[in-house]
Amino acid sequence: MWEDADAEFIANARTDLPRLLAAIRAVEEVHQKRGASWPHNGGVFVCGADGAIWPCPTIRALTNAFECDR
Repeated sequence: MWEDADAEFIANARTDLPRLLAAIRAVEEVHQKRGASWPHNGGVFVCGADGAIWPCPTIRALTNAFECDR
């Protein structure tokens, strides 16, 4: 039996899912791997957005949510 929430999800999926994917891609665009060639960091890759060791917590969270390797 369909619930009201199911019907609402299905009705909005055509617009909500592309917007969600665009938001994820925007986050990935900001959180890029940087730095192996930078002499001052000892060859360590860091996130261009927050300076955390790569992969940064944001990219790890996305990767874990989708259970994929990047």
